[in-house]
Amino acid sequence: MNLLTKRIREIRSLLFILIMAAFVFSFDPIAAYPDDSDVKKDEYGIPVRNDNEKLPSWYYENTGDVKFYHDSTIPRVVDMADMLTKEEEEEIKEKIAVYSAETGKDLVVVTDKSDYGLGFELYCYDFYDFNGYGYGDEYEGICLFICMDPVNRGGWTGATGSASRSLYTETVANDIDDVLYEHLGAGEYAEGISAWTDAIYCLYTKGIPFAPDWYPTDVERAGYVRKHNGEAPRVDDTIEGVGAFLAEQEKELSARAKELSEKYGVDVVIHTTPTNYNMGYERYIDDYYYYNGYGLGDDHNAIVLCIFDRFNKIYIVPFGRIKEELSEVNYKRMKEQSEDAADYYEAACKFLDNLDHWERTGRVTRTAGQWVFAAIVTVLVGLFFGKKGLKRAKKKMVTVRSAYGADNYISEISDFSTGTDTFVNRSVQKTKIPRYTSSGSSSSRSSSSGSRSTYHSSSRGSSGRSHSGSGRRF
Repeated sequence: MNLLTKRIREIRSLLFILIMAAFVFSFDPIAAYPDDSDVKKDEYGIPVRNDNEKLPSWYYENTGDVKFYHDSTIPRVVDMADMLTKEEEEEIKEKIAVYSAETGKDLVVVTDKSDYGLGFELYCYDFYDFNGYGYGDEYEGICLFICMDPVNRGGWTGATGSASRSLYTETVANDIDDVLYEHLGAGEYAEGISAWTDAIYCLYTKGIPFAPDWYPTDVERAGYVRKHNGEAPRVDDTIEGVGAFLAEQEKELSARAKELSEKYGVDVVIHTTPTNYNMGYERYIDDYYYYNGYGLGDDHNAIVLCIFDRFNKIYIVPFGRIKEELSEVNYKRMKEQSEDAADYYEAACKFLDNLDHWERTGRVTRTAGQWVFAAIVTVLVGLFFGKKGLKRAKKKMVTVRSAYGADNYISEISDFSTGTDTFVNRSVQKTKIPRYTSSGSSSSRSSSSGSRSTYHSSSRGSSGRSHSGSGRRF
């Protein structure tokens, strides 16, 4: 009997375990609802919890009643300020749905005509916390709140969950806000919100909010195997609009770069970009060279001329064998001559000419200006040491006694002629490469508000949940 009882208990325990397992595996945390899931919802699809005009309708009058839950049905774009047309709102909703599915993070946009005295930050955090947003146990996601109060316009972005908060740093916040508030300040509301959404998606997938098309995602970088890409362009002009080179110029530069690459066994690359995407100049070039498959031979020998258009900067970076062989003096001459060019095409031509000459002779020739500068330095050094030597010689000289009639020789000189000195002056003028200007694009980093965002690395909403966030007025 005891054995039978034991078996029955074991069977009951096993059945209980199976039932619980079935429940766990069938449970969708994103689709879970709170106890008051049947609460009335307004025209925007968000809960109505009070009729107090001093508070948003979705707000808990007693914040101690807040219940954390996941709601997959609540809209991810709630435009109570009517900033967007129906078509614009649908486009952004569709984009957010795709981005959220790919990243496993919630993206939320809410606009309102007032912050109800809560402040942008608290409104943003509470709207996200109170209404079932966020994925997973930590309610991962990022929410944008825009307030269109005529006398109090501004906004706040809040990041929730450890992964989102770690990505949304102060530097990232300012980069994203620069673009967002430039659009908002210009009245380009749909463009600004769409650009913000793209930046958050890029942040989740690539680790940075703005990245060139060639930059791989976190997953792609983790599994990347380096190889030489023979199809990669020798001249890669990505400057927006007309580009850095005319079609004929690009064709000529490509042919020349290919010729030098084959002749000297070094990948010769000319790349123009509107910005460094806040990756830093050298890191940008390193990653561009690495992930685009440049470099010949086992040591991936290459040299890259990179023009950063927005910053008016030119960098030349060697890799592999050439990095060891190119001396500091030759590198400096090569870089300075390209920097002093009248335009980008001349800068690229000088780069190719100097590379060819260096490979043939082992040195980069000086320009006329560099020769004049060297000559002036030589003369100055000579004068300095000559003066020192003259002073030492004078100390050793003996005073000569005057002699009577010593000047009689003057009478023997029959003629004096008057001569003139001619001073030859040379002027060296440097012409700066024209600066490229851009407006209304994601590559621009100038803030329309002229100030940086307020940023908080860790703050709490009324629910007590931690967030990081940033915002500014426009």
